[in-house]
Amino acid sequence: AIGSVQVGTNLYPSVRFQMKGSGSFRSIHFRPSLTLKFPSTNSFYGLRKLHLNNSVHDPGRLNEVLGSELHLQTKVPTPRATPVRVTLNKKDLGVYVLKEGFDKRFLARHFAAPNGNLYDPKWGQDIDTELEADSGPATKPPINASPDSPASAQVDRLQLVKATKAPITNRLSALQRRLDVDRFLTTTALQILLDDWDGYARHHNNFRLYQDPEQNRFVFMPHGMDLLMGTPRSTVYWPEFNGLVMRGLFGIPEIPDRLRERILELQKGVFTETNLVQILQKTEIGRAHV
Repeated sequence: AIGSVQVGTNLYPSVRFQMKGSGSFRSIHFRPSLTLKFPSTNSFYGLRKLHLNNSVHDPGRLNEVLGSELHLQTKVPTPRATPVRVTLNKKDLGVYVLKEGFDKRFLARHFAAPNGNLYDPKWGQDIDTELEADSGPATKPPINASPDSPASAQVDRLQLVKATKAPITNRLSALQRRLDVDRFLTTTALQILLDDWDGYARHHNNFRLYQDPEQNRFVFMPHGMDLLMGTPRSTVYWPEFNGLVMRGLFGIPEIPDRLRERILELQKGVFTETNLVQILQKTEIGRAHV
């Protein structure tokens, strides 16, 4: 559908709307989640793609904001998020979470080379299955090439899968050639501290995967952080890891200690009561009419 968006006195016409969500999907008549795509001639504060999430699993509408800010503070590329009050066709839908979309503009803000493969896994997909490519060479697969053949446009993904299964004696070096291990351990440590059970490490879900051409390695980026801190007695050492990459890494003898050290670093750095309170205190609710 095509419509307009108004924020304050600013009007954005010719915006493309699409309903979204899996477990959070709602009808157009009952707080739907929406993806908005703005025309190149009239971007939204420099953005062309954003989401309005109904956040049905997060009544406080702050989990995504908190998780996003913590990842950004630790240099893990993550879409920005903020609460906003939404009116749809003059009907007040209450508070939503407005979230930046994954696109080339997002990539250009975080990577010197934004022309690599950006993969968009669907619910529960891990990297050992063919993934949808949103941008990069993988969006144009070779004619008649199997998704799992050496000629596949997703050969970079296949190389990462192979590295996770390398012999223990050289698995770390194999993974370091294909994966930004340092940032991967950082986002995993944050998911543990935030009790993000529905992220990649524990549930191979809610992530995006970017193959950074500059360093020729993959970067995992979190997505869909509305289910945080739901279990007060959740364990830090160690939850069950189901993501293929995390399982491959955790089998390397030195990785548990490196992950433990990263958790302790975060507890002394960004994951402090003072910082968490400051993030929440500076969060303001905007207003948008759709």
